[in-house]
Amino acid sequence: MAAVYDALANERKGTSDRLYDLNGSNRRVLNAYEAGKVTQYSQTIAQLKPVYEPVLNPLQNMRPGDILVERSVNGSEGHVMIIVDQSPDDPTRITVVELTGFGNARGYRWRDLKLSNNTNGCFHRVLKIIQ
Repeated sequence: MAAVYDALANERKGTSDRLYDLNGSNRRVLNAYEAGKVTQYSQTIAQLKPVYEPVLNPLQNMRPGDILVERSVNGSEGHVMIIVDQSPDDPTRITVVELTGFGNARGYRWRDLKLSNNTNGCFHRVLKIIQ
């Protein structure tokens, strides 16, 4: 899902191979892993284009029901969550619901997160379902 966001955000911004941060700013060039995933999943991205759109400037524009995609910069870890709420006092504080699949914790879990442009080596992207 991170590759879907990266491809669609670049298309909307008229750029190529750029990573956009939570403020919608051009953060950096996609690293080799990230760019490779955009290429690898180009057919999937084309199929999902009518279903999702990138939330540009997520801290200002994300809404409950949007999808939060967390991906480590080296691609070793990733996670997809649904945004439930955003603090009116601090837009970097959100509540998500996530599916867990480990041991006795299997099921759904509500969790509070504090977002930053690089949380423990992970970048966050937000997608909106449009269909």
